[in-house]
Amino acid sequence: MRKAVEKALQHWRNQGLLTVEQVAELTTSLEEHERGEESGRAAAIFGSIGAVLTGLGVILFVASNWAGMGPTTRTLVLLGGYGVVVAAAVLAERRGLPRVAESVWLLATLVLGANIFLFAQTFHLSLTYWQGTCGWMIGALAMGYARQSVAQAAVAVPIGILTLGWMGGGSGWFFDDQLQFLYVDAGLRPVLPILGLGLIALSALVAARDDLTWLRTPTFRWGTAITAGSLIITTINGDMARWFYSADFTLKQILVMVVTAGMVAAAFWKGELESRWSRPALAGTMVFLLSMLLPPGGGLLVWGDVGFWVLAFFLYVLAVFALALFSIWLGISARNT
Repeated sequence: MRKAVEKALQHWRNQGLLTVEQVAELTTSLEEHERGEESGRAAAIFGSIGAVLTGLGVILFVASNWAGMGPTTRTLVLLGGYGVVVAAAVLAERRGLPRVAESVWLLATLVLGANIFLFAQTFHLSLTYWQGTCGWMIGALAMGYARQSVAQAAVAVPIGILTLGWMGGGSGWFFDDQLQFLYVDAGLRPVLPILGLGLIALSALVAARDDLTWLRTPTFRWGTAITAGSLIITTINGDMARWFYSADFTLKQILVMVVTAGMVAAAFWKGELESRWSRPALAGTMVFLLSMLLPPGGGLLVWGDVGFWVLAFFLYVLAVFALALFSIWLGISARNT
């Protein structure tokens, strides 16, 4: 990008549209802007890391002294700790430290999640996993909307996935084991890449809304990581692929497929996408992933005799490889100034 801008400035100077002094001023301004962007990005990254480490430290400190506290003391500690963090965030804002304040607000969201589960333990409330994470997700989304914060969205997305995974789909509704949704055929595992694609479609949809653009980057990055990670894992060997896509077609799995298909269709028509090839890529990937699940008796990698299964896995690996190359080309072409 920098070279393209310098070339453009030189072109306009040669055309007589800019003087040498104006080119020098614009170049200096560009350098100052780039330095500010780099320092701001570094501050955001290290501030977020600091918030996570501080949050873990606070949680571990409280947990190490938890057994010796009564219900009243526990309640005061949890409310007081959250109040102190919020007060620190407000103070940082008033002192003109917006990046520090953003990191402390992120810490407040982490403390909120810990408080939800610690309150439940104190008063013997059964959260059945998903209820606690659902409340935490709602808090993170509310904070993110109020502050238009990308960091809050980055926390809310994985918490939302955990909530969806724990909300039934294994041995029964609302009472699954903690990790059961990842290893049983009735859980979230078979539709994880489709769920990731849904997050990518969501990022294209929220980009058109000024009040929701804070969701765009986290949903796109989490969606890309989940989809790409699932596809990479399933190319290890044929047995892994067959196990991964073996689904029981529970209500939750069907809803994930239907809702994602609807979001992909909405993104195809109304989404804000970087390249004209993004729409067919989005729709084609959705069809490709559904073909792994939907045909009678299971997807192309699940049913058939041994000979067909081996051929199907070979074609699947080629398709994933082609999709990876096409994604690289699409990303480069979308950023072509």
